[in-house]
Amino acid sequence: MNEKAFIELCLNKIEEQLDWKPSEEWKDYDFKFLQKEIYSSTGVSISTHTLKRLFGKISYSSEYAPQHATKDALAVYIGFTSWEDFVKQCSNENNEKSLKNIHSEPKALTEKKTRRKGIYFTYIILVLLVIASAVTLIKFSFQNSAATFNVINREGYIPHTVTFELDISSVRSKQVFVDFDFMHPVDGEYLLVDPEQKLINHTYQVPNIYYPKLLVENKVVATDIVVVKSNGWVVFYNPPGEPEYWMNNMFQYPEYDDYMTFTRQDIGRHKLDTLDTYYTDHRNVKNFGLSGDNFKFEMKFKNGLQNGGISCFNSRLSIICEQQQILIAMVEPNCYQYCGLKYGGNDYEGRYSDLSFLARDMSDWIVMRVEVVDKNFSIYMENEKTYEGSYKPAAGDIKGLQIRFKGSGMVDYMLMTSVDNDTVYYDDFIYN
Repeated sequence: MNEKAFIELCLNKIEEQLDWKPSEEWKDYDFKFLQKEIYSSTGVSISTHTLKRLFGKISYSSEYAPQHATKDALAVYIGFTSWEDFVKQCSNENNEKSLKNIHSEPKALTEKKTRRKGIYFTYIILVLLVIASAVTLIKFSFQNSAATFNVINREGYIPHTVTFELDISSVRSKQVFVDFDFMHPVDGEYLLVDPEQKLINHTYQVPNIYYPKLLVENKVVATDIVVVKSNGWVVFYNPPGEPEYWMNNMFQYPEYDDYMTFTRQDIGRHKLDTLDTYYTDHRNVKNFGLSGDNFKFEMKFKNGLQNGGISCFNSRLSIICEQQQILIAMVEPNCYQYCGLKYGGNDYEGRYSDLSFLARDMSDWIVMRVEVVDKNFSIYMENEKTYEGSYKPAAGDIKGLQIRFKGSGMVDYMLMTSVDNDTVYYDDFIYN
């Protein structure tokens, strides 16, 4: 077996050990919980981005080879002392299987015995599964019937400290966590809660909407919403790899005229790398006073090589609502595998859907408009309708705007209005 085969075998064993649904069906939360599980068992924190790449949920330009420390942690998590121990024992196990196969019974006889055993055990397994499911459901419902989880002062400006009031004294489980919905660079994302704990304070220092949760044995028993607002626009610089957001990579804008941008020169003045792939992430989180189910938003922007863009560079708009997020990810022509579209619970990826209408030459200015009228969603490019669809679940009020460029893109203006064209927000980024 080669290195890739051993990694796949290790991931299969992890999947078997977890005994969840197949990894192809895992959601973001499943990877977050696996991250916590590995950290609890090994003391090594593997990012959810890395786990998603390993399990094939995120594509990469070349074959991904995890670091040795990552492989060590994966091996230790499933009961081995190191990656080398895992490889050695699995190699010996494969050799033993090969020897047994040489002296095995004729295939027809083996298949006959297998079928006979299978019929016998199928009924037993089905009965046991029904019993186990019923016991688990009753046990879980009983354990968590008295759990309470309340969020105090759920809205404020960065840095914003949120108070969580909880009562889990009647919950008979040692696996009780609060998921803050943000990966703190020091404290992590999860906090193991003591049964006697009644209050937790947590400081959010990055503007966004968060959905903290109370979890008991990997089950969400309560959730809430936290809105952390910014004082106008802020920008984040992100190097390659999984985006990291924290105070040390958040900047106020330098003096500029006519455009919202964070140029290579601006980044260089902070002694940050601009030679490799990098991202600039612009955010403005506040109460815009409009429903995400009825509004119009227009933006004029560009992101080409002359602006610090990078091959297959993209521009991504997010309109952050209380319950749903609108996401439009555009890329340069011929790279539309990396396009994305999300609205009202609909979620499309360029790899599996035809989103080629979002592949555009962004080296010159583009005017894009989003219109949502009674949950009917439309996208316009240069006043031409390029997409329309509808949805059912309510989006909630608009709480933020986020523009993420691969490279240093530029925004000329933004305009948000009601469906009757009453201006609610306008910025032409001229501050002189």
